[in-house]
Amino acid sequence: MKDADPAEVVSFPLRAIPPGMTAADMNPKIDAATRERVIDGAIAALNEF
Repeated sequence: MKDADPAEVVSFPLRAIPPGMTAADMNPKIDAATRERVIDGAIAALNEF
């Protein structure tokens, strides 16, 4: 919401939930090892270019 008079909606994102999934399935959790591997890979790719 944007603070205005009248209030204005500035963003309203929607995500489709595929059949057989729940909303909770759409926000998967990752463990520390996976997070570190992904971040290290992104850093390596950025340093390469």
